[in-house]
Amino acid sequence: MTTSELELARSAMREGDVSRALALSEEATASSEAQEDISLVWQFKLLRAKCLWIQGQSSEALQWLEEGERAPALSRELHGHIKMERAYFLGLLGRFGESKVLFDEAETFFEQTCSSAAVGELQWRRGLVLHFFGDFKHSDTCFRQALAVGEKEKNGMITGLGSAGIGKNLMMNGRPREAVPWFERALAIFEKEGSRLHAAAMLSELGACHFGLGNLEESLELLRKADQIELEAGAHPGHQISLANIGNIYLRRGEYARAISYYQRAIEIAKQSDDRISVYKWLKNLSVAYSAMGNTAVGAHFEKQAEAVSRVLEEERSRASGIGWVVSAPTPKQSGEQL
Repeated sequence: MTTSELELARSAMREGDVSRALALSEEATASSEAQEDISLVWQFKLLRAKCLWIQGQSSEALQWLEEGERAPALSRELHGHIKMERAYFLGLLGRFGESKVLFDEAETFFEQTCSSAAVGELQWRRGLVLHFFGDFKHSDTCFRQALAVGEKEKNGMITGLGSAGIGKNLMMNGRPREAVPWFERALAIFEKEGSRLHAAAMLSELGACHFGLGNLEESLELLRKADQIELEAGAHPGHQISLANIGNIYLRRGEYARAISYYQRAIEIAKQSDDRISVYKWLKNLSVAYSAMGNTAVGAHFEKQAEAVSRVLEEERSRASGIGWVVSAPTPKQSGEQL
């Protein structure tokens, strides 16, 4: 197999054709192994792990990456990418302690190879994990570092990712109006780059912003657009988020049964992926919805389940805090800050 065939598989991924990207990477891996081209093998296997993750097969994706960390004769940059991807996946699953260690190791590899684009991508991935960890101050720092790298290197994807991250932290800080232009900037970049799933994620984020601004019809339209792309791609992580956000709209409207049906679909996907962070959030939403419709006993049942998941996540946060990460409040608004 050749690097041009690797780019073909990567192109399929960018276009949102995850099944095709996976099939190409599986076929190429077998062929590359026969040629004993270890570097090409692991570039395809890294892409395969990303495809599996998007399809909700988190355990299998992590198994591939674990094997890659032990693989001999890889370049330090490729080894760093494997570590970074595993750190990112573990962090999104709430395994923060393991995630931090791997991010630090990957960063050392990238610094030694002088790969600024890789460092920018790492800062975005670390920033997103820190966002879910609860260290919003350092998450914002990571996103802004990624943005700086993207702009300096004229790398559209890194610029878009950094912009999206800044918008995400603004949303967490209750500032949806300020978040909108950051997400719109990222959306325009991703559409120009032809990255369909990243664009869908921005439509979903913009839908959440408009929900926060009280524009429910616009929010629903954006979320449905995002969900359609995610469904076509078989993108489980994005699909469950869109489902839950659509549920929030029906909850706001007082359509409790309809909201519950969306939350239940979202939580089923999250459980299949072992996504404890999302499981916790959707259990909380179910609790609120059942309580709002007057079924307080069922609401209390889901609240109890959410508390159990929360305790597991807090244990993970404690482990990560013991080795350097600290939960912090969202970054305060800076005077005159704008896009």
